[in-house]
Amino acid sequence: MGAFEKRIPKAELHLHIEGTLEPEMMFEFAKRNRVPLRFDSPEEIRGAYRFRDLQSFLDIYYEGAKALVEERDFFELTAAYLQRAAAFIELPCVDSAPGGKANIDAVVIGEVLRSFWPRPLREVGR
Repeated sequence: MGAFEKRIPKAELHLHIEGTLEPEMMFEFAKRNRVPLRFDSPEEIRGAYRFRDLQSFLDIYYEGAKALVEERDFFELTAAYLQRAAAFIELPCVDSAPGGKANIDAVVIGEVLRSFWPRPLREVGR
């Protein structure tokens, strides 16, 4: 990618926020939420990011999604993503982790939205 391509604004046309979970954060959330992972370290998780097929991708995706338990996890995950995000994102709010604990409800959506602004939503636009 050239300098011009690196400078122009980017767009995420479809993003599942759970899919932005970095290995270090997955490990941190799992430890904090007392969720066992099949990995012993963030480095081991990162090694599993070499996908062989769709199922190997889904395995790591669901492993990470089960570490997302508390509303705070979604706030921190979204805030971390926004630090490196594209200029525009489409962020669907659906429960994309069947059987996992990443249940999307009004409180979780509120935490995701709260991460977009550094101050309470009631103060935005003042």
